[in-house]
Amino acid sequence: MKNNVFSNEITILGYYGNNFGDLLMLNGLLKNLPENYKINILTYSSNLRIQDLEISNQRVSIYDLNKKGKIKTILNSVSKSKKIFWGGGTCFNDIDGTGGIKTMLLCFLIGKKCCYFGIGIDILKKTSSKIYVLIALIISTKIYLRDELSQVYFEKIIPKFLYKYFKKKIKLIPDIASLYFSEKYIEEKIENEGNELLISYRNIDNYFDDHRIFLKKFIINIEDFILKNNIDIINIIDADSDVDKYDSMIIFNELNRNYNVCYKSKISITDKIKLIKRSKYIITGRLHIAFVSLYFNKKFILLNYSDKNRAFIFTNNLPDKILVEYNNLNIPFEFVSYKPQQIQILEKNNYILLALNDFIK
Repeated sequence: MKNNVFSNEITILGYYGNNFGDLLMLNGLLKNLPENYKINILTYSSNLRIQDLEISNQRVSIYDLNKKGKIKTILNSVSKSKKIFWGGGTCFNDIDGTGGIKTMLLCFLIGKKCCYFGIGIDILKKTSSKIYVLIALIISTKIYLRDELSQVYFEKIIPKFLYKYFKKKIKLIPDIASLYFSEKYIEEKIENEGNELLISYRNIDNYFDDHRIFLKKFIINIEDFILKNNIDIINIIDADSDVDKYDSMIIFNELNRNYNVCYKSKISITDKIKLIKRSKYIITGRLHIAFVSLYFNKKFILLNYSDKNRAFIFTNNLPDKILVEYNNLNIPFEFVSYKPQQIQILEKNNYILLALNDFIK
């Protein structure tokens, strides 16, 4: 925009930081918001940097909710914004997902229009988590869910008499991570594709009591796979270095004794995508590593630590064998083929953009 004059402002709320999936979704949204919009990003991470954003820094301001004066930070970020929305991801779960409900409620009370866009919901057992979802439904103009399983959970959480009243607010759209991609990714050739294995392990300490046992079994299974398939190079990346780096280091130290292993912790999302593109096999517990693997028609295995991973397999009509339970890590990894979906994913962007434009207009 000339002279940095913007006719509109909008605020995006999310965890963001070093998370691959979050940054994929955020950058996809930024690329597709109208150029006359000034964009404020409210983040719960202190690690989001302006260089992580693939957009002119003149259009974006980052507000860190971890700093002192949280309420003042929120008010500053939305002062000129008429609307605020949560930008994708599984924001409601029993472990660490409150959907930023306090922030959204404050924005609602000062007259801002609120929306949850492209979100997922895990099965919720805690009463507090269910209350957060109910509040979100009441204060939001729309809630766009990314998969049918989240919709089923939503219906179970909300009392029937309320759900019937608010049903029109709830819409289903594809995973907004696809907004990051465009036709150029189809045209680009894959460089140096070889017999490489990519590992992006997800820390599961908060999900399973036997998490250390599962990690050991995972490493044993990986070593067996490397030997049987004559893997040349093993690359290890963190989809979220704040969460996964400890486990990644354990995997690296164990495999590095006997194999050609490279651990790449804090690299850009572009470099992570390049690694996925050139790898022959991908093993991960991270949903959006699996999403990008699917986009590039890669053979991958997705470890199932959360219902969102099962929903991903179901939503994309993928073979059940791609999803591996942690209790089955003693069974050798088996990679299966599936129908390429790159074109279909790009076509889904039209539905996402229609929903986005409907909210911001």
